[in-house]
Amino acid sequence: MFMGVSIRFGKFSGEKEEVTKNVTDWTQFIDCQLVNTDLIRPVLKMTSGKTGYNYCEISDFGRKYFIERYESIAGGHCLCYCHVDVLSTYDTGIRALECFVSRNEDINKWDRDVTDPAVISSNRRFIYGKNFGSAEINVGLGQNFILGIVSG
Repeated sequence: MFMGVSIRFGKFSGEKEEVTKNVTDWTQFIDCQLVNTDLIRPVLKMTSGKTGYNYCEISDFGRKYFIERYESIAGGHCLCYCHVDVLSTYDTGIRALECFVSRNEDINKWDRDVTDPAVISSNRRFIYGKNFGSAEINVGLGQNFILGIVSG
């Protein structure tokens, strides 16, 4: 066990993909200990009954974490499994960046002058049927056909 580490716990509500998180009810427990020193996925040991938190900050690591799950162990304790919240940890640096964002999930905010095949700007549905020789092909709703032609 590693002692002497400052760990704050809070309650997070919102989207994990937001840079700035809405964390409330920050509190610090004096009986919380680090089981390992993994910077990405630390495990904490604490007294059971304090499992209502889903977010924490380990100031000695300089990082913030999502609490993924709790596991009860002997002696009235539990293990708290965490995973680093990269966006919130590096919030200040991310917000200080000057960059051109070419992709955004909000279709009303992306730049239409950027050619990007990953951004779908329109979507049209059509049904097309093609006869081959004397055989007739009927294409209707719910039927999908893919025709591949290889020429040499």
